[in-house]
Amino acid sequence: MKRIIGARPGSRIAKVEIHEFGYTVDGLGMDESGNRCVMKGEQSRLSAFAVVIETQDGARGEYCSVHSGKNGAMVGQVKALASQILGEDAEEREAIYNKLKRFHRHYMAIGHSALDIALWDLAGKAVGRPIWRLLGGYRQRLPTYASTLNGGRHGILDSIEAYADFAEECLAARLQGIQDPRLGGRRPQGRGGQSPALCQARRRPHGADV
Repeated sequence: MKRIIGARPGSRIAKVEIHEFGYTVDGLGMDESGNRCVMKGEQSRLSAFAVVIETQDGARGEYCSVHSGKNGAMVGQVKALASQILGEDAEEREAIYNKLKRFHRHYMAIGHSALDIALWDLAGKAVGRPIWRLLGGYRQRLPTYASTLNGGRHGILDSIEAYADFAEECLAARLQGIQDPRLGGRRPQGRGGQSPALCQARRRPHGADV
């Protein structure tokens, strides 16, 4: 890419490191549908990776995989794309993003997201500012809600009473609501007759507040 006016000397990408690692999580298993879930007495070995991008002047940006980023398909794409950003200007994030998107347009294009996040991390560190401020963010408080996704059946929310107690904790924490796949949504997991009972158990002490 041609250097544009205002580019920082030394901002060319000199090195991309990819570090793969694994760790063990107690109390985490796999449910009938193949999804990870809280499960008493189980143990899971998970794989993850971290990316470090460094420029000629020593500025560094980092990314560590979370959730779906732990899938081996993503780290494979990152490895394939890493060499494509060497020598590019780290501040030209949009151009790099579009370049990588074209490279993997037939492969679901997931690997470039890790490199893009690392470049944004580098930009924030270079000026000592959080990314949300660089993007124009202004909110100091955000509405939140609790989620029981993959927490029931085999885990710590394995009874209607446990769910009711959890609802009490959410109310005490002033959360705005509770998301539960057993009650509907994209991946309903409720068993016959259970969803209405869960709603009643949660609402019984507080009425329409839950």
